[in-house]
Amino acid sequence: MKAFIIGLLTLLIVFLGIWKTQKAVGEQGRYEPVLLLHGFLGGERSYKTLMERFEENGQGYKAAVCRVNERGVVSCEHKYHFQQKTDQFPFVQVIFEDDHASISKQGKWVQKVVKKLKESEKMESYHLVGHSMGGLAAIKYLEETKDKNVKSLTTIGTPVGGLDIDELAINYPKTESNRMSEGAKDLQYHSEAITKLQKEATKLKELRIPILSVAGNVKHKGGDGSVLTESAFTLEHYVPNIKKKEFPLLHSALHESSAVDKVLYTFLKDSEKDDRS
Repeated sequence: MKAFIIGLLTLLIVFLGIWKTQKAVGEQGRYEPVLLLHGFLGGERSYKTLMERFEENGQGYKAAVCRVNERGVVSCEHKYHFQQKTDQFPFVQVIFEDDHASISKQGKWVQKVVKKLKESEKMESYHLVGHSMGGLAAIKYLEETKDKNVKSLTTIGTPVGGLDIDELAINYPKTESNRMSEGAKDLQYHSEAITKLQKEATKLKELRIPILSVAGNVKHKGGDGSVLTESAFTLEHYVPNIKKKEFPLLHSALHESSAVDKVLYTFLKDSEKDDRS
């Protein structure tokens, strides 16, 4: 009888161990949403192929599209509810109708998108990914809100140190007709917006958010053709322990690369486990 009871207790302990392991795996398999912020003059096509590649690899899916009009009104279309698919990141594509607005405006619009998603999807934690100016909008948002619910920040070809608008116009002809826009003025070296963004960047250090900075460095260009590598990595001067990754890619190819996808996916997964202790 004693041996039977001991055997039963042993089985119970083993069962509880397995149950706890499965429960933990299940909880970890529910990844937090990723907000994708496009760059200067970006829009509907931005991140389209990135999301398709993640979906093909079973790593993510397009869960929603949130549009912000020129008045700052947010409307979201949901394809899937967050947490609907296990072991995959739900992507939220954020589209600014005013694609050449100031960094300040875009930062405020990110706030409204987050508020909307918290109301409609009960979103708590989330990741921010910004290509080019989208990264500046994400940084501005964090500086203004100090939101501790952000799991990670990824900047891709983001000119934290500014850029040369003439260089940008060579690669993006549409820039010429938008040269006098608020966004174009903000992006340039030593602009008031860039200077202020850098000055307040130390606020990110207080949040202790995992940060990945991706930069392009094409031979003989010193950068991705639009943003110098040094500018894309400027955030490291204000926030410690930033992960940096460099690729031999042009500006527009950075978020169209499977190599960048791989680094981003690994970083997002690692950030899910981060406890900031």
